[in-house]
Amino acid sequence: MCNKEESEKNVRITKEILDGIIEVSKDAMPLFEILKSYASDAIFFHNEGKYDKSVECSYIVWAYTDALLHLNKIKVKESIINYFTV
Repeated sequence: MCNKEESEKNVRITKEILDGIIEVSKDAMPLFEILKSYASDAIFFHNEGKYDKSVECSYIVWAYTDALLHLNKIKVKESIINYFTV
């Protein structure tokens, strides 16, 4: 089970990831919209005290962003590139 502190950390990183996305290709926009929805859900679940669900949503944001980077569909700021496997 995730605790509040872990959830807070992941929500912070999720926000940092979203703020760090600087370019999205047109054909990746549908997936990017889903990614943003998961980020919103991470914040919502955290505020509701559902920390496990919040962290799960944060991890999905992280994974989708990583996949989009590997497919060269997005660009991110250098400050967050170390979060990913590219």
